Amino acid sequence: MVIYFPFDGNILDMIIIPVQFNICFNNIELHYYNKKSEDLNPVPDVLTSDWGAIFKEFIESNKGKCIIIDLRGIKVDEKVFDKWKELSDISLIYMNCDELIVNSIKKAYNENMIDIRKADGIYCNACCGSFLEKSKLGDNFIDKVITYYADECAKRLALDGKDNIIKKNNSSNIYASFYMDIKKLFSKKENMNVFLFGLYKKIELIKEYDYFVVVSNNGAIMANILSYLFKKEVLYLLNLGPTIALSNRDLKSKIKTNAKYLYVYDFLCLGNELKILDMLLKINGAQLTYGIGVAQLLSSERYERNGYKIDSLVKLEDYKDSFKYTISLYEEREE
Repeated sequence: MVIYFPFDGNILDMIIIPVQFNICFNNIELHYYNKKSEDLNPVPDVLTSDWGAIFKEFIESNKGKCIIIDLRGIKVDEKVFDKWKELSDISLIYMNCDELIVNSIKKAYNENMIDIRKADGIYCNACCGSFLEKSKLGDNFIDKVITYYADECAKRLALDGKDNIIKKNNSSNIYASFYMDIKKLFSKKENMNVFLFGLYKKIELIKEYDYFVVVSNNGAIMANILSYLFKKEVLYLLNLGPTIALSNRDLKSKIKTNAKYLYVYDFLCLGNELKILDMLLKINGAQLTYGIGVAQLLSSERYERNGYKIDSLVKLEDYKDSFKYTISLYEEREE
């Protein structure tokens, strides 16, 4: 079972269970649909009774903790809540509950649920209400829980994706205080799963695009998987630069006229490749609508100059203690 701790050191003895993530990547094999394999949803979105029993068993093995159940992107069999309400001696918080889930929860609990923050779809059982009252937790606690997935991505990026050896960033032609090594980050399978699922959840909300486009090998790896999940083709413009942009005559045949493209990137530094890509698509009668990636150095507003939107799982400016990123035009040398 994949779980996360919203606070460093788990000081409040709380754990978060991302339900859909576990259903997607857990090795336990359950028959999700009685259909042919090609009809299966590559990202399951139904919490069945069988899965409900598995989660219930895990929750029961963690008595004494406050369990936060993330139901984002999930449809729930009502029988699941009928079973979970039996866990009356365990503090449970349900987060990311849509209207249908809220109705199912209230029906199972006979309306005996506490509304922690209705606007964000966060509810808890009576036992958890007592826990929160004794702990005297305020809105800061809820704010921290809401950002847990981005915080987890930032923690993994800082731990496994940071190379403190100063290297030249060829796309931006600058020297940085450290190098974002996405290939190193993805060398751990569990990291790949976490970041790909995060990208999936962001792209799932985007409707106005026809194809993915990538300009790097790391971006190509991610886009290949996302292409399968979203049934979208990928335009490969690897090692994109001014020379290629001006001399490659095959580009006109590769880029679809009037098509809308979603740019998948690994790390966005100063955005030079983004500018070239936007210009190249426009010259060939296409449009860049979104850019989604693992991480970015600057705020989204600094990149969004020509109508497209930029978003990342990790915005370095939100985690300045973990990423003290500085840039220079010259390489610093020891005297």
